[in-house]
Amino acid sequence: MVQNQDEKWLFKYKDLGVYQFLFALKDSPILPQFCKEMLAGVWEYDRCNNQKYYSFLRVFLEENGHANAISKRLFIHRNTVSYRVQRIEKILDRSLTNNLDKTSLSLAILIDDLFLHNRADD
Repeated sequence: MVQNQDEKWLFKYKDLGVYQFLFALKDSPILPQFCKEMLAGVWEYDRCNNQKYYSFLRVFLEENGHANAISKRLFIHRNTVSYRVQRIEKILDRSLTNNLDKTSLSLAILIDDLFLHNRADD
């Protein structure tokens, strides 16, 4: 886990939170299956259309959907943020305003980062 962090920190086991579950399941086929079910649509769309919606989705979730923060971070117009959100919702058939969907997508990206290493910001 520390290897995947930009800054190296010492973690206490009790502070690991969701990482406890993920590392307990790291060899289970459930994790890659869940990740694929959640993100395959956007991966395929990006590959076929030369887009970067996966990277946008990551920033969207990291910025908790705040359009101003997303537009500043990605150097795009707020209207572009809204357009991309609508496209991703349509591609994934999920709502980016629904907390369960956002949590599931965040978890899938975390799984990808920790274990799959095949979807780095392209």
